[in-house]
Amino acid sequence: MPDDSRTAAPRGRLRWAGVAAVLAAVLAAAAVGYGVWPLPAPALPAAADPASDDDLVVSAATNPGYVGSQACAPCHAARFDTFQRTRHHLASTVPTEWPMPAAFDAGASFPSSEPSVQFTMAREGGGYVQKSIQTTPEGRREVTAPIGLAYGQGGHFDEVYFAWRGDRLSELPVTWLHPTREWANAPVSPHQGGDFSRVTTTRCVECHTTWVGHVPGTPNEYRRETAVLGVGCERCHGPGAAHAEAHRLDPAAAVRAIVQPAALSRAQRIDLCAQCHSNAAAPADLPFTYRPGEPLDKSYKTLVSRHPEEDHVANQTRGMKASRCFERSDMTCLTCHDPHQPTDPKRVAAACAKCHQPADCRERPRLPEAVRGDCVGCHMPARVWPNVAFHTAADRYVPPIRRFQHRVAAYPEATQEVLLAWQKGRPGGAGAAEAERRTVDLVKHWLAEADAYRGAHRFQAEMMALREALHFDASTAVQARLRDAIGRQSSVDALLSNGLHLMEGQRYPDALAAFAKVLAIKPDSAKAHARLGTLNGVLGNEALAREHLRTAAMYDPNDPYPTNMLGWMAYVAGRPADAVLEYLAALAIEPANDAVLYRLGLAYLSLDRLREGRQTFERLYHLNPNHAGGCQGLSHVLRGQREYGEAVRYARRAALLTNSLNADILLSLCDAYSDAGRRPDAIAAAESALQVADDPGLAARLRQRLGQLQGAYSKFGR
Repeated sequence: MPDDSRTAAPRGRLRWAGVAAVLAAVLAAAAVGYGVWPLPAPALPAAADPASDDDLVVSAATNPGYVGSQACAPCHAARFDTFQRTRHHLASTVPTEWPMPAAFDAGASFPSSEPSVQFTMAREGGGYVQKSIQTTPEGRREVTAPIGLAYGQGGHFDEVYFAWRGDRLSELPVTWLHPTREWANAPVSPHQGGDFSRVTTTRCVECHTTWVGHVPGTPNEYRRETAVLGVGCERCHGPGAAHAEAHRLDPAAAVRAIVQPAALSRAQRIDLCAQCHSNAAAPADLPFTYRPGEPLDKSYKTLVSRHPEEDHVANQTRGMKASRCFERSDMTCLTCHDPHQPTDPKRVAAACAKCHQPADCRERPRLPEAVRGDCVGCHMPARVWPNVAFHTAADRYVPPIRRFQHRVAAYPEATQEVLLAWQKGRPGGAGAAEAERRTVDLVKHWLAEADAYRGAHRFQAEMMALREALHFDASTAVQARLRDAIGRQSSVDALLSNGLHLMEGQRYPDALAAFAKVLAIKPDSAKAHARLGTLNGVLGNEALAREHLRTAAMYDPNDPYPTNMLGWMAYVAGRPADAVLEYLAALAIEPANDAVLYRLGLAYLSLDRLREGRQTFERLYHLNPNHAGGCQGLSHVLRGQREYGEAVRYARRAALLTNSLNADILLSLCDAYSDAGRRPDAIAAAESALQVADDPGLAARLRQRLGQLQGAYSKFGR
């Protein structure tokens, strides 16, 4: 399999040595994912083709009219004043907008979960930095990352920090946990190095900003000067430039050029919140293309998880829609929440009274007067959710947030918790014996839940249940069970990380052993099955490879990796029709996955299905115009459809994106020039390809092609 961003296998030249050889050629890419590796900016040659130059440089997306919430203030002063205090408004900020934690002033070192790595968070040079210090066999390595952006600043939960490297945004591993006032870090790998940051994906940025110019085809390149930070008015009302200008010119005019959520349907209003408060985690189009009132699935693929701990960061809308209250009313998120002001617990509690009368609660006669109005406590209990978790100096997989259950239902254990809190608060110790009984019952309940989760190998959920038990029993026995669960999950994560590292180093037997150990602890690990599938494909065990990949797809139906690999195995084995089916299944999971689109395009080319191939490569170009293999594939389709001028244009673009260093792409350019009747240019492209060809078979074909072109050129005297 060629490196996706640098080569393509053109129609008519699909010749492979076999599945194992091809998979081995790209194992490093398969080990870590299936995306496109970043490429240097193309260097334009001196003799540029005027017909191709206009679109060679792909800039960031153009702002469609976002102006920021400040533009709303002149006409909506009171609403803007309260909105500024919401967590939405502060979803992303520069570090100087709100006070940073005082712990920065101490500049103390924080030992990470990886023994060879430690971090220092400090105030330095008028700003704030994270310093990553790693002890290696070669000595001490220190990297300083200036903090340029924060999520959750001035809040009550976790405060996450980001660094700019040029125009690329990365999430730093160290986080401040407001509830416990301590540093924590996301898991780090000793193989990672650098500042241990991770790419800040577009979905992450979309849920914490109103708009920013993203550079298409890049994983995390943005034009930061264009950023409209925070989740502002326009995320629910749409870009406001035209609206603001219209009312500046005529303040008395009827409301225009803006979306009014109150006028939207119920489903459309829920979609406004579901942009971020759901499992809409897979992009279906370019970032920031969703507009209020449009179907959410036009821009995002909403994933369906097997278990709550596998949900996206927040998935409140799924719980709400599963509620009987939702089914029997016109309830939306706005029934309980006013996005224009900070969350008001009294408003949330009062929302139940919009539909329910006190007599509707069958438990009410048996409840003390003091707790009869606590509908939320009994029917939407706060729980530890492990979707976001960090490692602290003394603990691992620590969720900083207790989120409310949004599936409104009867939770007997929640009622017991409400009663227990009431009994503990009674003066003079009244009800102490009853409180003790309830405590014992609640601990039994959560330990039984933990046992069930452990039996199902759901270690994250097991930890969640044990942390709930610790609320009522902090005994060493419960703590020991939590440490045991943490140890199992830590072993799984460490083995997966090491296995991927071994795959990258082509240490196949050791990688196989690492992933086999994962399955010994957690037999339903989709990641381990998927990589075992890839490894067995490399080693020629195709039946076992398919078995592991099918199993991975069953355990994690939201990951396109297994079906993508099954498609590639079918393709290189000479079954492109089967490959098409696998790739289409992968795209149903992740519609904007450019690597899958590229390979689907190749399969269509093999089947001579030019119309579908063109549609596929054109969509790939829309999503990632810097995908060199995609441009090459589109050139081949256009040649097949006799659009020779356009074929030259895209082949030339592919060559420029690879700095004219890829012989296969240069041969495609040669063929495109030849079909267009531009033999001198075709000869020049073939000569350039021959200079950089490092494959003997390709070099032989190039010499033959060059001889044909030169003979024809000489024969016709041109």
